[in-house]
Amino acid sequence: MLPRLRRMVSVEIAKYRLDGLCSQEELDLIIALWQDGMSLRAYARQHDVKPGSVHYMIEKLQSRCPRFYRWWTLKHRSRRLG
Repeated sequence: MLPRLRRMVSVEIAKYRLDGLCSQEELDLIIALWQDGMSLRAYARQHDVKPGSVHYMIEKLQSRCPRFYRWWTLKHRSRRLG
């Protein structure tokens, strides 16, 4: 199941890339979080930005990358409720 899921994520990222839906910076963010499993804070530290700015980048992807955004909100739904 896991290899199939990884392939599905890779296909979706390739679609975002080929359709020109994201900048390279946004694709790097999606790959780091969705495919590589990096945390938002770790990504922010690595790129020397505040976590809030990374979260803002994710929010901007809501309409252009709906599957990534849906995964992100489902993964973090308990944090939004509090």
